[in-house]
Amino acid sequence: MPETDDAPPELIELAMQYLEGEEIILSWEHKGKHSNARLIKRSLAEKCRESTRHFRIGAGCGRTLEFYRRDGEWELVGKGGWIS
Repeated sequence: MPETDDAPPELIELAMQYLEGEEIILSWEHKGKHSNARLIKRSLAEKCRESTRHFRIGAGCGRTLEFYRRDGEWELVGKGGWIS
């Protein structure tokens, strides 16, 4: 089962290099040597926060970044998207 928690500082720093415009890192999911960052635009995150409070479920959409730890170093291995 994947874990969702904060990422190590070096992974956060690497992910921030791939942010576009007003994107922020919404959450992380970790499974073995793989880590995925869910990204969302800051303005959309603020708007979705209201519906999350009202409906008690997460809402939004954005990009994902997938990282893999190889020989002690993190590398970007994929990009995708998410919606909920």
